[in-house]
Amino acid sequence: MLNLEASSHFIYKLLIMGHHSEDYHTAAETFCGTPAWNCYGSLIKGNNTATWLHAEFVEAGIERALIANAF
Repeated sequence: MLNLEASSHFIYKLLIMGHHSEDYHTAAETFCGTPAWNCYGSLIKGNNTATWLHAEFVEAGIERALIANAF
């Protein structure tokens, strides 16, 4: 409707963005707290159980992303 009423100099577009809900990076920051994460955790590539250099989704993050995609 907006494009029909807009002057020829304007084009309205709809941008829908989504964000993954949780990955190992986010889970690690939640676990150790933001101050500790900022001082140490964000400076390393991972720990004994996960890597967050190229963060992968945790199971809950995958499930939430699939729900958001279906929506």
